[in-house]
Amino acid sequence: MATKRLKLKKLKAKSIQSETKGNYIMALIYAKDMIRLDHMYMDGYYQKASAYFGLKRFQDCISVCDGKDQKDTTMIITNNDNNNNIIRTHDFTNHPQLVQLRRMALNYLLDQGGYKIDFIGSKDSALPQELIDMIFGLIDFSSFVTCTRISSTWCNILTNQVWSSVLPKFKADTLTHLTEDEADLLLSSLRGEGRFSLITSDEDGSKEQTRVRMLSNIGDCNLYSLDIGGGFADLFYGIVLSNKNTLREITISSAVLTLTVSLILTALVHTQVTTLSFTGPYEVVDDLESPTIQVLNSLLHLQISDFHTQPYCDRNRIPLFMVSTIRFFLKKCPNLQTLVIHPLENKRSFSRLVLREIEKLRHNNLVTLQFYTES
Repeated sequence: MATKRLKLKKLKAKSIQSETKGNYIMALIYAKDMIRLDHMYMDGYYQKASAYFGLKRFQDCISVCDGKDQKDTTMIITNNDNNNNIIRTHDFTNHPQLVQLRRMALNYLLDQGGYKIDFIGSKDSALPQELIDMIFGLIDFSSFVTCTRISSTWCNILTNQVWSSVLPKFKADTLTHLTEDEADLLLSSLRGEGRFSLITSDEDGSKEQTRVRMLSNIGDCNLYSLDIGGGFADLFYGIVLSNKNTLREITISSAVLTLTVSLILTALVHTQVTTLSFTGPYEVVDDLESPTIQVLNSLLHLQISDFHTQPYCDRNRIPLFMVSTIRFFLKKCPNLQTLVIHPLENKRSFSRLVLREIEKLRHNNLVTLQFYTES
């Protein structure tokens, strides 16, 4: 026993001396020799953790401090009543030196952004389902959507096990005017099984405004297709940008259009929208030649229509405005393949104007050009 203690004392001294000189590899070797000689020797674990800390192997340092490499040694003591009491003979995890060293290593890891624990998908560190439900009940819906994109494991757990517990809270906070069918479509899109489409336009103007504002408050909701009125210039940009990663189809229709063509293009530049259907009054004068508006490469299919109810509009000037708008899209959307035009009046002069613009701009990618009229 005395010889063993003497060896441990010498190994400890050598480990400390090596660490002082900055030779953490040798310090680690001496620490491992101490543990091999006596796995219940606390100073051996401390020197091992300290050597890992010096080597900047903070995760290994924390593992030693947490006792993950300590052998689970137990002692069975039989009392006078012949009852066996099982006692664990060593547990150094609460020792002040190891606790302090663990705290220092954790701080370094957090500063470096290298300490990550998967509290959902990991079998070793997953929390109980009740705690997971509680945690995700504290975040907003947009953050929940972001979490579903972390990994397929997270997406599966959140959309299958957590969704039912957090949906009532989301409905009370943000998804206030979502129908049951729309909520099911939303869940399906989060799982990657379907596409979430939302129609906000409605004959009841107040209801339409309420649903658009709800969509604006939701933020990122995995939206694929959007049908929106043209009177929401203050909300349109935010809705599009929030769903820029998933939005592919947009329909805009309104008799009173506050959304200018340039504003629409400015918002869509940041997205991957491929299909746009645009219906509105064309008496709105817009700066269509502005060089500040970027090119929209993603748009492939465009439909431009004239609105039916415009008693205050000069019908003679509408074709010119429509041609101006078409020219703008042809210039700013070089990859456009399909152009569908719905003028109310079928005039040959209007058709010739459109064809002349296409020929003038040499838009070689345009494959399909269609004209539809009411008459």
